[in-house]
Amino acid sequence: MLEHFTKMPVSMLCNPILLNDKAKQQAMLQKLSHVQLEQIRSLQSFRKFVEGSTPIEQKALLLDDNHAKDTIDMLLADIPLYQSIHRVVANCLHHLTSKLPTNPLGNQLWELHVGLLSSKPMMENSVQTVMDLLKQTNMETLLGWLDGCLSELKAAPERLGLLKAGIELQQKIEAFRCQIDRPVTLAGDSCTKNSAGTEIGEEDNVCDLSSTLSTTTAERKMKLAKDLRRARNKRQSKARQLDEERNQLCDWLETFFKFVLLVLCV
Repeated sequence: MLEHFTKMPVSMLCNPILLNDKAKQQAMLQKLSHVQLEQIRSLQSFRKFVEGSTPIEQKALLLDDNHAKDTIDMLLADIPLYQSIHRVVANCLHHLTSKLPTNPLGNQLWELHVGLLSSKPMMENSVQTVMDLLKQTNMETLLGWLDGCLSELKAAPERLGLLKAGIELQQKIEAFRCQIDRPVTLAGDSCTKNSAGTEIGEEDNVCDLSSTLSTTTAERKMKLAKDLRRARNKRQSKARQLDEERNQLCDWLETFFKFVLLVLCV
């Protein structure tokens, strides 16, 4: 990470002091030599920007120093926004993955940031791996990590006021929590009652019915056994739905983190 900045003199343009002083920044930008501009043109982020431009614009960016300086000036204005996006989203990813076993993104935040400066294909594979691990994580544990991510998002209200990405992430996690907390009712079965007329369907009712089966009279056993099967089916249906919701969230998070950290903010 240090090499990235110390071996690239033009990184001084990203100094927070200059970013807040437009006049000084523009003065320094205009003093850049052709060699220094070539250093900027060699950056992966700038090359990606050039590749996304029209052929005429590409030629101007690569051959016309004055046009390149004007374009760099425009891009520098967006740096604070992208820094905020990167910092908040990277911290959220760290909250979700730092305690995973054999975590390819590392257990320390600095390890994640170093990884984000490394090979893009390697990071894409690492993000996919950690999302696969999250799909296998205990639901209670996952919810705790998601709460840590929400705390990070809510701790930066000023930055998030400008960040659609952060707001979208927060809304997605909160929607998932609502899905988890919402009780599941089987289609066509708004309320299940046993033969005594009491409601069943919660997890502890399965144990209650099992105990009742061992002590009840023979003529009630068939009805109670049917109630027990329905209660177990309802619990299994809820578990399957929760697994599906978790897998959908992890797939969305994988796409989100790859786009924001490996495409948008590089």
